[in-house]
Amino acid sequence: MKKNHLKTLPVVWFAMCLYVLPLPQVKAADTEEPERMTAGVLFFEDKLSDPDKPYWQHLSCRVLTEKLRHAKSIRVLSNQAIKFGYRQIGKQRGQAIDAAQAGKLGELIEARKIVFGSYQFKDNKWHLEAFVLNTASEKVSKQITAQSADFFDAAEQIVKKVLDEIGVKATEKELANISGKWTTDKQALDYCGKGLELYESNGSLSKQEEFNRKAIDSDEQFSFAYIGLMAALGSQGKFDELESVIEKALQIDPENKEIYQMSGMINFLKDDFQAAEKHLKRAMSLDEDYSQPLIGLGHLCMATNKVDDAISYYKKAIAVDAFDADTYSSLALAYAHKRQRKNAVKQLLEVERLDPEKAMNTNLMVFQTYFLLGDLPKAAEYGERVIQQAIETGTHPQMIQGLTKKVEKIKASLTPVYLTAEMPTKYSAEHLQTIIADKLTKDEQKLVVYPLKSNKDIDQWALKLTKGIESDFDKAKAIFDAMLYRIQPGSFAFEHTDSTAEEVFAEWDDPDRKFICQELAKLYVALARAAKLEAFCVSVQKRYDNNVISHLCAGVFLDGKLLLVDPSYKWFGVPHKEFAVLNDLQMVAAQLSQDDRSSEKKEALCRIALKLDPDSRISQTNLAAALIGQNKWKQAEKTVNTAIEQNSDNYHNYVLAGRIELHNGNIEEAEKLIRKSIGINPENSMSRFMLGRLLGSKGQLRQARDEFRTGLRCEHLRAEGEGIRKLIVKIIETLGSESEMANKDL
Repeated sequence: MKKNHLKTLPVVWFAMCLYVLPLPQVKAADTEEPERMTAGVLFFEDKLSDPDKPYWQHLSCRVLTEKLRHAKSIRVLSNQAIKFGYRQIGKQRGQAIDAAQAGKLGELIEARKIVFGSYQFKDNKWHLEAFVLNTASEKVSKQITAQSADFFDAAEQIVKKVLDEIGVKATEKELANISGKWTTDKQALDYCGKGLELYESNGSLSKQEEFNRKAIDSDEQFSFAYIGLMAALGSQGKFDELESVIEKALQIDPENKEIYQMSGMINFLKDDFQAAEKHLKRAMSLDEDYSQPLIGLGHLCMATNKVDDAISYYKKAIAVDAFDADTYSSLALAYAHKRQRKNAVKQLLEVERLDPEKAMNTNLMVFQTYFLLGDLPKAAEYGERVIQQAIETGTHPQMIQGLTKKVEKIKASLTPVYLTAEMPTKYSAEHLQTIIADKLTKDEQKLVVYPLKSNKDIDQWALKLTKGIESDFDKAKAIFDAMLYRIQPGSFAFEHTDSTAEEVFAEWDDPDRKFICQELAKLYVALARAAKLEAFCVSVQKRYDNNVISHLCAGVFLDGKLLLVDPSYKWFGVPHKEFAVLNDLQMVAAQLSQDDRSSEKKEALCRIALKLDPDSRISQTNLAAALIGQNKWKQAEKTVNTAIEQNSDNYHNYVLAGRIELHNGNIEEAEKLIRKSIGINPENSMSRFMLGRLLGSKGQLRQARDEFRTGLRCEHLRAEGEGIRKLIVKIIETLGSESEMANKDL
């Protein structure tokens, strides 16, 4: 173990000090061939005022999207992309969307055009209203309207007018397809809509089967209802009933990609791999923008031990639809089979970013991946999620029983890992104040905050949690268990906060408050100390899986051994690889250096922190950032060099060094330093964003876009991400626009 001094903690403040390079004007002739126009059809506002018909929110969007997809010169983004955008902007399907919100969503999913609007039914007619937004220019079209007693006719009118608005001329065949109808039977459509609503919400499989059967009873030629019935039967394991359903569906609609896709997957589940491959490839040939058969072919390759081929198919699926969490979970599992841990973990992070809730199949893939990676706590967590989802939806019992046994076995095998480490210096409150008084002036002492200080309420909670518990181990575990309910998917923040243990406790019951790792660690340490345990904060540089990270957890010394307690990872006794146990003086210094203020105040606080702890590497790094923020370039360069000498493995330092080289006009040297930072930690958004801007300034727009996209998949500041997304859509608009757009400013 390395010296017991502070190396790194989460550093996000200095991101705001990084150099912002303007992207250049770009002419169409300077780019490669134009990219296809991307468009997204949002959920239209539901003005039906009928609580019994929420399914029209899904049904209307599906009809409009599928009709627009028939125009092959446009790439219409998937339903998964739209759902991701809605989650990010905090809107629910069916709610009204204004132009600003549509633009924000367009940036998130990288759509050049966004179609949004509303629908209602009055005077025995459907009334549809729509607008088309250019995401890059923020220009909104005039209102587009359509009316008809038949929804498909109204949708056809809207789609044709949308094509006129965006300047796309459809072929005769495409226009004929746009005019097509799923059914003319209103009752069948209603039943099908109810089944679709349950499918989209992971609802009862038996009810999905019931509604789709009723739709077919009402209209035997309704192919979309057959697709819904096939999905429900397959998920329930009713394979014997499926053969006749598939045969009938193909007779009705022999060119339907979804029928072939569904048939392929059902044959796959029946171990008829030859038929599965035939039907999946047929589905793929019918629509190049349809990712599902590619995923299915990947699954088929996995089942036949062709893992490299599976990875290739999954990557192709991502190229078609970059917003389907199921694809990333499948790719993660494939990498886990290849023992490529870093690649697998990268895909798992993308799954979490795209869809924190996740469908059952996605959660099952994640469970299997974590199990193969040996991350048993995570495997158990996801296994339990799958079991709960399977019970709620009515998945076939054999699957539930087998998974339950496996999860129980995993949980029984979990044992906390004790580590060897030296206990840091212990300070009483009086002793700590005396040391600080010796090192600082009276004015400087007024700025000091004690991050681990407890109070009466914290003490009382700790005593309540450990009442009647004898062993220190069980006390430590009881406190950990009590914090777990508050740590759920989506409950973490990346925005910088420097709350103390007292402040975290005061906001603990606020459901809207999100915490970062160091806040959870501080509260745990305060609670543990109130229970008379030897607890400290621990700075982690390399995680249990060898990933480089800036992270804080807690540590408890029991019988001379260290037990790392990590609420963020929900792991009691986690075996992190590289870490430093911090004393309270170091924590006071760290608290000062992370205070989120102006660059001038930041500099003063960092210098005070270094007086308390001269070896504090994070204080040195943050001081350099503060100096850059004030354009004190020579001082910043000297400070960064010192920081690199202290810690040549800290990727933050190379970002700052690159920023200084950019100021000095040394573009190539700056790029080398930024790439070095990425080499140390590929998941560092600041390095990715800076490299993207640098590449953009050199006219390498596609490479810049790719770096921006990679950075957005890493943790990043919200405001920073919003700016980057605007740059991406401007790049996409430039790369895909016609010659008259060539000289527009990016």
